[in-house]
Amino acid sequence: MTDQELDRLMRRVLLDAIELEENERGAGEQVAFTPSRAHRRQMRAMLRDPLRWAKNKTRPLWQKVLRSAAVVLLAVSVGFGGVLAVSPSARAAVQRWLTTWYERYVIYDYYGEEQSEKLPLYEITWLPEGFVESIDERIERPNLVFIIYRKIGDEENSIISMSYRYMQDGGGFSIGWQNAEVRPVKVNGMEGMLFLEPEGSGIMSMVTWIDEEKNIQFDIQAEAGELDIMHMAESVSLVKTPK
Repeated sequence: MTDQELDRLMRRVLLDAIELEENERGAGEQVAFTPSRAHRRQMRAMLRDPLRWAKNKTRPLWQKVLRSAAVVLLAVSVGFGGVLAVSPSARAAVQRWLTTWYERYVIYDYYGEEQSEKLPLYEITWLPEGFVESIDERIERPNLVFIIYRKIGDEENSIISMSYRYMQDGGGFSIGWQNAEVRPVKVNGMEGMLFLEPEGSGIMSMVTWIDEEKNIQFDIQAEAGELDIMHMAESVSLVKTPK
């Protein structure tokens, strides 16, 4: 199994886990269980990269202590910190999420209030030539939307994915990378992060950004260069509001 196929599988497992959690909440007959934030971080790390998670769990204590020096806990994503000293509104906004940075992945933990309104529908309105949405693979949940775009007639089965979710307490999102250049970006004026894998590596790059006004985090994954993936991100538009 290639790294890209593993990423897709882990993403599907995570979505299935979210669906199972929602179904259990709706059943109303089971004993209530509220996992700690540390537990939720561990689960997301395991789902994102089970091999790395297992390896970290079996690493000798002295190695874990040394590695902890590379773990950075931030109040907000990289690039947001300079706003805090001068902007009360930004200071309030950081209460919605925390990011924990590891060697090759980052976990976003959400702390926003629960959203009662269903997510609006957004779509990528500019796509590289030949790509169209795979309607049968769209997943719509009250707090999560996941959309797949495939290239017509492509034997290599190239895909582009977009997902977005409300930032609310108990939720979160994780991003892993291989040899990506990681740096802050802006998408239509909104702060975000770009994880740009080397061109020709066969590994999907990612851009993620946060709409503080709508309390939504977006991400796009594609095996594409910086110009194309940023162009796609900036083309994301609202196509339907919840009834």
